[in-house]
Amino acid sequence: MKTHNWMKRFVLLLVLSIGPMLGAKEEQRKCGMGRDYWLYTPDNMVPNKIYWLVVGVHGAKGSGKGAAGLARWVNEMDNVIVIGPSFPINGPYYQGLGGESDRQLLEIQKTLQKEFKLRGKMFLYGFSGGSQYSHRFAIKHPESVIGVSAHSGGSWDLGVPPAAKKLLWTVSCGLKDTGLSTPDAKQTRIDYFRSFYAGMHQAKGFTCKPFVTEQGHQAAGEVAVNTSECFRVATTGMFDYQLEATKGMLTAQRESWIMKDTQLADKTFDDGKNKYVLKVNKDGWTVGNDALRAMAETRKAVSVGN
Repeated sequence: MKTHNWMKRFVLLLVLSIGPMLGAKEEQRKCGMGRDYWLYTPDNMVPNKIYWLVVGVHGAKGSGKGAAGLARWVNEMDNVIVIGPSFPINGPYYQGLGGESDRQLLEIQKTLQKEFKLRGKMFLYGFSGGSQYSHRFAIKHPESVIGVSAHSGGSWDLGVPPAAKKLLWTVSCGLKDTGLSTPDAKQTRIDYFRSFYAGMHQAKGFTCKPFVTEQGHQAAGEVAVNTSECFRVATTGMFDYQLEATKGMLTAQRESWIMKDTQLADKTFDDGKNKYVLKVNKDGWTVGNDALRAMAETRKAVSVGN
């Protein structure tokens, strides 16, 4: 890998680890259910600009403060509002959407849509307990989600419905993440991840970038990098190489180029136990038709390049 890519990973990991940046407005609020959430907005919000809602989901025993490290995104990007909901941590557990924690997030979204100009769908990120919530919310409410970045969950749902094929997925776990999340867990974290991805692969048609790290139960630099990429692809409706290749093109030229961009290559994904031969694009994503259609709708909505 090129040196500048390693530097980019280091910087992104550092950024996620040191908390909100000066200039971001941090506000603690209560939702309609009486639960806390933290709202992060840029000081220089542009009137009439439409923003994406980004949700950083905390881990077990955590809170929404800092939005799981994504609070800084309001300063690094010019099109996001970030929230960190505080979900029930003493039961019924939010990791499995207990305590109506999915309704909690939907109500926060609805409230913020009355205050800010927001896109209709949100982007979710979670690590550990946050991963459990994020992927389950996306499975249950795919119509409300544009993309999900879920990593090192203590458990995963093993059936992903066809409606979730419209989303962009980035999923991972550490090869050394061999512990049980709870004493009664049925599998280790890494084996749960393997089972989840096996089901996704068998179902076919998902637009996903799976990976493993060499870490234990910690968010490695790859998590930060791939989370940013997943958001970028989901919210522009274009993969990074497509953005670069079509820079400066008019809309009609761009869409014609994308229609002809169908070349895929074989790539082996080794999860430490199973090896998959994946058909991927130039950026390493498996590509499904449902997501491609959704991405075309996103490009039209956000007018990328215009």
